Amino acid sequence: MKIKTVGIHKYLFSLVLLILIKQHSFAQLDSLFRVGDAEKDITKRTSLLIKLGSQNNESPISIPLARKAHELAISIKDDTLCGQAMALLAIALNNNGKKDSVDYYQNLALKKFISSKYDKGLFGLLFSRARFLMFNKRFDEALEINKQLIEVAERLNTPTYLGKAYERMASLFDNLNNYKKAIYYYSKSIECYKKDSNLQGLENSYLFIGNCFHKLNDHDTAIMYYKLGLDINKTTNNSERKSNCLMGIGNVNYAKNNLEEALKYYKEALSVKAVKYRDINIILNIGTVYMEMKRYKEAEAYLLEANEVFESRNNKADLALTSFNLAQLYDNLGDYKKAFNYQNTYISINDSINEALNSEAFTEIEAKYQSEKKEEQNMLLNERLKNKSLQMYFALGGILLLAGLVFLIFRGLRQNQKAAKALAEKNKIIEEKSDIVEEQNKSIKDSIKYAQRIQNAILPPIKHVQELLPNCFILYKPKDIVAGDFYWVHKIKDSSKVIIAAADCTGHGVPGAMVSVVCSNALNRTVNEFGITDTGLILDKTRELVLETFSKSESEVKDGMDISICCIDSETHQISWSGANTPLWYFEQGVLKLVKPQKQPIGKTENPSPFVTNTLSLNKGDILYLITDGYADQFGGPKGKKFKYKQLEEMLTSASKLNPSEQEELLNNEFEKWRGNLEQVDDVTIIGIKL
Repeated sequence: MKIKTVGIHKYLFSLVLLILIKQHSFAQLDSLFRVGDAEKDITKRTSLLIKLGSQNNESPISIPLARKAHELAISIKDDTLCGQAMALLAIALNNNGKKDSVDYYQNLALKKFISSKYDKGLFGLLFSRARFLMFNKRFDEALEINKQLIEVAERLNTPTYLGKAYERMASLFDNLNNYKKAIYYYSKSIECYKKDSNLQGLENSYLFIGNCFHKLNDHDTAIMYYKLGLDINKTTNNSERKSNCLMGIGNVNYAKNNLEEALKYYKEALSVKAVKYRDINIILNIGTVYMEMKRYKEAEAYLLEANEVFESRNNKADLALTSFNLAQLYDNLGDYKKAFNYQNTYISINDSINEALNSEAFTEIEAKYQSEKKEEQNMLLNERLKNKSLQMYFALGGILLLAGLVFLIFRGLRQNQKAAKALAEKNKIIEEKSDIVEEQNKSIKDSIKYAQRIQNAILPPIKHVQELLPNCFILYKPKDIVAGDFYWVHKIKDSSKVIIAAADCTGHGVPGAMVSVVCSNALNRTVNEFGITDTGLILDKTRELVLETFSKSESEVKDGMDISICCIDSETHQISWSGANTPLWYFEQGVLKLVKPQKQPIGKTENPSPFVTNTLSLNKGDILYLITDGYADQFGGPKGKKFKYKQLEEMLTSASKLNPSEQEELLNNEFEKWRGNLEQVDDVTIIGIKL
């Protein structure tokens, strides 16, 4: 009897190959260590090892290189190099599938960069950590890291760093399906990249913001951004981004049912030269479009290629989709045997997916919605499959495999019953979770509405303000139910003077409202308890009281406010004014003028200085404007850009010719027109006072 030895030969070949690979890796590592050892200066040797490890961070050899660099950095007590070595080690471990230690080494590197005040290293580490946390669906932690990333980028004071930080924050909101916030941060990254003429950054952001507008069904804006990306690609020649922009335009046309246009762009995307591999998603899309166009023979090659790739990758969700499409395709081509084979593959995969879903816990709200969406899709697919199956059974009634078909029918029914039972159980869980979420939402809303009543108590009634200053208006538009912006007024006893202020506290919503209560209370104490009426001294004392309040916290609190505060003598028209990060606009005899603020907030700041009191002698009919930054920072218009202060100055010039109530109406209407369907990005406060 002849013994088969094919299996043994394969095993021996694999073993020899593994030994050769390991020997090569050891030889390469030894060679790199020898390069490092040739440098006698320990600091330079450490830097060299970090550089060599970075160049090979996809390979396991980067791990011992990073450890050796870390050891040398400790020996010379260099915190910067220590941080670089540990940051490299975290990247190397993550790239080589050893994710358990990534948190540990990233946090150690973080401490070293902070102690050495090495902001460039800190930026790179936070950038890498944000991506790691997001990839592992630790979104709350990723949000905090992204906030730190933006702070570090602002310290580095380079537009490209800030652009990358905003882009990373946008990517987080994109992953959370909060596309409006993603668009807000992508827009900020685009502004930064333009300042540095960073074409690659611009190209990336145009592509990603196009994807967001596509997901919001704003098709025209999506195509505009994809085409902006393609315009830049003429210079960058990045094949992958070109392919992605073309695919994006194809997706938009497919969503609009412009199938010929979609097909054109998909094929152009697939034909882009120098792309590392044939993009299987484009291939699947081309096959799907041909199916929609009922061009089944042309669809077949593309769907078979996609199916083969998904099968090799064991990608069950996509394999279920291609199997379903192929079953439908062969049914239309009259090849019922292949149709049933792919139908059975689809049913089998769908069952395994349903079983996996049954075992998952519905602990996260986002997971709940995703599961619900997937179940709805599965129901639709099952309905379509059921209808197609009935057609197939009638078509094959005369074939000799009747017994086998009967078996398949009963098997399909059992599986449908099983799926229906599983679906009913899932729906019950979803309903229970929905009730819990609804109850929690009601509780949260009730709490926020109560907070609104508290905040309203600190805001003087508009009627009271207009009794003190008859020719004034207040445009007050919180972003959420409660706000970080507030306005404040005080009548100085036994005088013709009124003090009025517009303030913008850190944050908006509930956190901003909490800070506004602290700051408003500090203003009240300053004038009522301490009797201070000079605007500069009011801000000095208010800052002292705010810092005193926050100093009681165990953690460091950097919150505070920007403010424009003005004391008006209604008889003499003498004005005294002070500003923290917020200027004063005023019209003197019809000419718009500006008083610049001091560049420091009411709160914790480096190198604080006393606030200055500016004095103005104005005439009857002149107009003052106290404004927070929410109006000028609003995104909108035809291109989704900021309103900006230049345009606001033009608006004020037009409004100044109207009476106060008409001014308020004009400013509000123009703001809403500019904002359109975009989310309001910040609280808005404008106070206008005609003398």
